Amino acid sequence: MDLIGDLITGLQGALGPLLAPPLSMLFIMVVSLSLAILSTYVTIKLTDIEEVSAKMELVKEYDAKLRQARRTMDPILLQEVMDSQQRIMRIQSEVAMARMKPSCLFYIPFLIIFWLLSSLFGASVVAVIPFNIHKMFPFFVGWLGVPVEGGFGVYFWVWYIMTSISIGGFIRKFANMGALASPM
Repeated sequence: MDLIGDLITGLQGALGPLLAPPLSMLFIMVVSLSLAILSTYVTIKLTDIEEVSAKMELVKEYDAKLRQARRTMDPILLQEVMDSQQRIMRIQSEVAMARMKPSCLFYIPFLIIFWLLSSLFGASVVAVIPFNIHKMFPFFVGWLGVPVEGGFGVYFWVWYIMTSISIGGFIRKFANMGALASPM
C-alpha cells in the first residue's frame, strides 16, 4: 500500500479536467494567487513593514555616503562612514531577520505544495505560450516544454514559477511591501 501514490491518484481523479490545458493554466494561477495572498498576509502580520522600510532607508543613506566618501576621499566623511559601519551592519542583519521570519514559516509548506502539484502534473504541458519560442531557443525543447499547435507548451514548474513571480510581485506591490520584496 503506497499512501503517497494513492493520494496522488485520488487527487488526479478528483481534479480531472483541471489537470489539462487550458484549465490547468488557470488552476495553477489560482493556487499561485492564493499562496501569494496568504504569504503576504502572514508577512504583514509578522513584520513591522514601516520599521523595515525606515531601516532600509538608513542603509540606503549610508551606502550613498560611503560612495561619496570613496569618490571624494574626504577624510572626515570617511571617518564618519567608518564610525557608523557597525551600526549599519547590525541594522542590515535586523532587516534580514525580519525578511526571514515569514520565509521560515512558509518554506516547508510551499515545498510540499510544489512537490504535490508537480506530482499531479508530471511532465505534461499545462499552459501554451502563443509563440514559437522553440524556434529561437531550440534548447528549451524538453527542458521547459515542447512545441505544440499554436505555440510552445510549458511544463508545470515553468508555468508555476512564471505565475508565482509575477503574481507574487503584484500582490506585494499592492500590499505596499516594497521593503520586503523577497519572493515567496
